[in-house]
Amino acid sequence: MLERYVRVRATELKPYIMELAANVTARGVPTMRPLAYEFPTDHMCVGIDSQYMLGPDLLVSPLTKQGATSREVYFPAGAGWRSFWGGSEVIKGGVSMKISAPLDTIPVYWRVSV
Repeated sequence: MLERYVRVRATELKPYIMELAANVTARGVPTMRPLAYEFPTDHMCVGIDSQYMLGPDLLVSPLTKQGATSREVYFPAGAGWRSFWGGSEVIKGGVSMKISAPLDTIPVYWRVSV
């Protein structure tokens, strides 16, 4: 299971993470950000501490309860969201949804234009 995430980081996410690191150095912009940092006009983002943005484009919603296989995810308004793991469905922001999260799949979503 862990091998999957190591491979994703080393292949698919490496250019994105390198760009984020350059932003930290050049502009002091944090890599991991609270939702309210990216969506300051969406008041529903305030106080959400179990999700975060990895840079401006990835919404990460890890499971934080032992044995859980699903979780409630808030998708910030002003963007659409597509699963990092595939699929073409775009979730319009501004809603909360119960998301299935088997042990081997952390809920991660790409920010897309709507």
